[in-house]
Amino acid sequence: MLAINSDNKTNKINKHPLVAGCLLLGLATIPDVMVVPVLKELTVDRFGISEGDAHYFMAVNLLGALLAIGVLAVLNRAVSSTVLLLGSAIISSVLMAAMAVTTSWGAFLTLRCLEGGADLMLLAIPLRIIASAGGKERFAGRMGGGFTVMMVGMAIGVVAGGKIGSNDPVMVLWAGAATMLLITLIVV
Repeated sequence: MLAINSDNKTNKINKHPLVAGCLLLGLATIPDVMVVPVLKELTVDRFGISEGDAHYFMAVNLLGALLAIGVLAVLNRAVSSTVLLLGSAIISSVLMAAMAVTTSWGAFLTLRCLEGGADLMLLAIPLRIIASAGGKERFAGRMGGGFTVMMVGMAIGVVAGGKIGSNDPVMVLWAGAATMLLITLIVV
């Protein structure tokens, strides 16, 4: 297991912060894009909404992330990165599970919006770990590596979402919840 020690200015994950940060970032990226291949089935077919309204599902996630920026700034000063990452992964897992069982379109969108806030923290903290994993002279290389990991995570998520959701699109939400629980096990 990995432990994040934070004085709210630097992050160190055991002896390999770059590897750990990339692992956490890659895993955190996968669940959000798993819904893309099954978006119609997950929204239009499940809730009987229009295809245009289905895109609110993706948009409210970004709205939740924007709203969480201020919360992250305040919490970042008061709480360790370990607690933030652990809490965000647990919250995201619970919200994804709740999205899997809700029968209300409005509740579904509300849960997705809240989950967007957790997403922001799940992406921002590993990026900060990656950024602080070494000296200034290799910063661009570390960040490039981190963003490459994000792209690979997105590719894995799209393919996995298509496979996992082929028979039951709600399964992508359960798989996303399980991925978030995996992150909690890594962080603890």
